[in-house]
Amino acid sequence: KLMLLKDYPEWKSAWVHYFVGLGYLSKLGQQERTKGMLHLAEVAATSTRIVPWLAGDSMIRLSVELEKEGFTQESNRVRLEAKRLFPTHPKILGDENE
Repeated sequence: KLMLLKDYPEWKSAWVHYFVGLGYLSKLGQQERTKGMLHLAEVAATSTRIVPWLAGDSMIRLSVELEKEGFTQESNRVRLEAKRLFPTHPKILGDENE
């Protein structure tokens, strides 16, 4: 039986969006990369209390991808929000050490 994404518990749905997003980001086409960023944004927007580490990682990855696309202001906003929400996230702490 095929399960729909809405049938999964919220934490599983977050992980599905995360890995689908990473899969799309590994593609070369702009449409696929956009889909990947949208999947990461979904995790960041809906999973901060359910799977906070994953939401923080999604925000940082989204920030990096936005920067690659030339959206510097948007990237900075996402990164600042990630720092505000997840000040002790390992990827954020790693940024401060660079």
